[in-house]
Amino acid sequence: MKKRTLFVLPLFILLVLVSFPANADIVISFPFAFSDQFPGNSQPLGFNKGNLLSVGAFVISDYPISSVTAENLSSGLVLEATAADLGPVFPNLYTVLPLPLFNPEEHLGVWLITAVDVYENSANAQTHELDKEAIMPYAKEIMAFGDPLTPTITWKEPKEKFIPEWCILQYRIRLLTDSADQFYRSLPITYPFEHTIPLGVLTAEDFYDTWVRLESSCLDENDLSYPVPTEIRSETFRYLPDLLLERATP
Repeated sequence: MKKRTLFVLPLFILLVLVSFPANADIVISFPFAFSDQFPGNSQPLGFNKGNLLSVGAFVISDYPISSVTAENLSSGLVLEATAADLGPVFPNLYTVLPLPLFNPEEHLGVWLITAVDVYENSANAQTHELDKEAIMPYAKEIMAFGDPLTPTITWKEPKEKFIPEWCILQYRIRLLTDSADQFYRSLPITYPFEHTIPLGVLTAEDFYDTWVRLESSCLDENDLSYPVPTEIRSETFRYLPDLLLERATP
């Protein structure tokens, strides 16, 4: 009987150690909070129209995540973030979906992002202070030319009078077929206002399903020490075949 007891006790201790891991790592990176303006033509692709709140972070964990929350430290509002299924360019992204309509009374301020795994290990990170009520205007005159599978996309900035003085402009190009299949995202672009899609990203099979999404981001010049100092953003959507056809038509 003693031998059985000695065998069971270490087995129980082993199960406890396996069930409740110590020092499990949860890494939260690039916490963000900004207002994001979406046009009406994005709705058929699965987006909502209007000036919306985008808040969340990228989360990597040793063990499955059980919850991610975003708490506004000024208003006390707590929102649940979920793993976003947006395609291959955004692995490990947790964000509040659907994006809620932006409400300055509840959404301005610093957001605390907290991630908890299935063993109740937790980590948190703070966003920059979202403190502007401006709306980012849309970029203008988006065009595309060249090889349909490696097109060059160009655009013009919004009129200067509509851009806040504290704003540092930055752009990105995305390619997508819908909100859940965003398969390409460029690096940040400041100047010149153009980007060529690399060879191998587009195929003849997906060309006629592809839309261009242009992110026009306004970074707060006072928050540049933060990983994501974006304060306001707007999104422009154009069907890629239409862009190329417009350029080819005299």
